[in-house]
Amino acid sequence: AVFSSKGCSTCHSPGVYTDSPGGWRHDVGTATAASGTRLGQPLDGFDTPTLLGVWSTAPYLHDGSAPTVESAIGAHDPAVFMDGTALDGTQLQQVSDYVRSL
Repeated sequence: AVFSSKGCSTCHSPGVYTDSPGGWRHDVGTATAASGTRLGQPLDGFDTPTLLGVWSTAPYLHDGSAPTVESAIGAHDPAVFMDGTALDGTQLQQVSDYVRSL
């Protein structure tokens, strides 16, 4: 329920749990100057990874800076969530548990 209510399914669409086939890219607040460029141009975001099997693919984020599912989700800027607020501790655990179950 938290996954849906926070808008996670907007980018991680159920079924494939990504919007990658649509060619969308996003910055969830983790891009830095060290993230580089894309095709010689300013970086406009990152391909949304599928969440299927994510439990076995650590580390996370484009630069491998998140060692756990929790830290990857927690690194999202609250502005990307549907209500603009960060996940509280309980919500973070619930979403992390859900993501690991995929």
